Amino acid sequence: MKKSVLLFALVGMVLIVCSTSFAATTYVITNDDNCAAASNTSSIYTLNTSTGALKLTKTLQTGGLGNCGGFFAGVQASITQDTKCLYIADGGTSDIAAFKVPALTKVGNYSNAAVNGGFPGGSMALTPNGKFLYVSYGVTLNIGAWQRNADCSLTFVNAYTAKAGADTYSNLVVDPSGKGLIVSVTDIGALELFLINQTTGALTDLGFTNLNNLSSCASNGCFPTGIDITKGELAIVATADNNAITTQLSGKKPYFTKVTYVDLSSVPLINDETIWLSSAAYKTGTGPVYIGFSGDGLDPYCDDGFSVEFRNHGRTFDRDHHFTFPLHRAGRIYRKLDGGLRMVQPTADLQDQR
Repeated sequence: MKKSVLLFALVGMVLIVCSTSFAATTYVITNDDNCAAASNTSSIYTLNTSTGALKLTKTLQTGGLGNCGGFFAGVQASITQDTKCLYIADGGTSDIAAFKVPALTKVGNYSNAAVNGGFPGGSMALTPNGKFLYVSYGVTLNIGAWQRNADCSLTFVNAYTAKAGADTYSNLVVDPSGKGLIVSVTDIGALELFLINQTTGALTDLGFTNLNNLSSCASNGCFPTGIDITKGELAIVATADNNAITTQLSGKKPYFTKVTYVDLSSVPLINDETIWLSSAAYKTGTGPVYIGFSGDGLDPYCDDGFSVEFRNHGRTFDRDHHFTFPLHRAGRIYRKLDGGLRMVQPTADLQDQR
C-alpha cells in the first residue's frame, strides 16, 4: 500500500487552547518533534484570533526526543478539558512528557516497556473527562492506556492490539460520550472500536469494520488515517488515497453502520489524511469539514474567513477562530450533505505565515 508518512509533518502536532486558566487568551501549542537537539520541545504561542498572528511566549523542554517526522494525521500534543494537564509525546525516546497548567511546570516523563513509540510514531487521545489518555505506538504496533493522576502524572494501565491486527494505528479518537475509542488500523484498512471502562480506563475490543469490504475500497484502496466525529456519533475518516469514509456509530452490533465511501478524486491533491469538523458540523452533523492533504500542492483552499473550531481530540471548544494557518495545510472544504460530502469551491487561499 501507499504508506501515509510525511517527514516533518506537524499538522497533528498543533492544538488550540481556549482557557479561562490562561486569562481567556487563546494559545497554540505545538510538539516540535525535535530528534537532533538535546531535548524535544513544545512551543507555546498566543494567538490573535482577529489577525491570525502568533507570538511565541514559552518553549517547554520535554526532556525526551522526538521522531523528526511520522504520520501526517498523528496527534502528538493533548491537553485535558479542565486545562490542568498538558501531555507531549516524545516518539524518539518513547515517553510522554507531562506538564501542569497554567504554571507549565514539568511533572515527569512516562514510559513502559510494553510500548515503543519510535518512528513512524503514533497518536494520542484524551477522554472528555480527562481521566484517561490513549496513545498508539509505531514500533510495538499497539495502543497504550494511561490513567491521569491528580498531579498530572500518568499511571500505565495496559497495552492492547486491535482484533483487526497489529498495525501502525496512525490516529485514534474518543467519541463524545467518552465511552468508546475509535482507532485507524491503517495498513490493514479497518476501523476498530474499543469500549472504555469508566473506572479503570481498561479497553475491551468490540470489533472492527473491514473497509476493503466496500467495492470502491477494494479497487481503489482505503487506508484510514485521521478521524473526527460529530456529537451525533457520525465519524468521518480520511483514507489517504483520495477518498474518505463516513460511518454512523451504534451502541450495539454492528457498531459501525452506514459505512459509506466518499470519492475525493476531483481534488487536485493526494493523500487526504486529516479531518477537522467545524462547530456546526460537530453539533448538528451539517457544516464545514476541513480535510488536510499531505501530497501534491502547498496551497490550501478554504472559504472566506476560514472559520474553524479546533477540537481537542474528540470534544469541542465553544468558539470559532478566524485565522490563517501558521503551517501549510493543503486541503479544501467539504460539507456533509445527505450522508455524504460535497466540495465547496474555494474563495480564498491560506498563506504560510511562518
